[in-house]
Amino acid sequence: MEQMNSIKVSKYIYLPKTESTNQYAQELVSKSNPDDHYCIYTDNQTHGKGQFGRIWYSEPGKNLTASFIVRLKHPVLHQFDLNMIFGLSVISLVKEILPDEKMTIKWPNDIYINNNKLGGILIQN
Repeated sequence: MEQMNSIKVSKYIYLPKTESTNQYAQELVSKSNPDDHYCIYTDNQTHGKGQFGRIWYSEPGKNLTASFIVRLKHPVLHQFDLNMIFGLSVISLVKEILPDEKMTIKWPNDIYINNNKLGGILIQN
């Protein structure tokens, strides 16, 4: 099947240590309103963000935490469509790396591998 739409990250920002990649991404958008697709990532996030103001804990050096700035070409009419697009994209990517593992999504935003939470997706627009 031909891939009709794709998003390619053009800029990567690695932060050796940060409170939150999400916070960094929000500040970048508010200050410069970038046109490119960005990936901001770290393996040492001290105050990550989850849904509803919850904190996302990650052990330094044992997790990859990332935030993406993406400019979509077409408007999204329903927020849940974004959750489906990105949730299924993460599953597809991890399946390429770990093809024999059982991958599931607990909608709207949790990714599981073999019944263990791999991570979550927090979408903000």
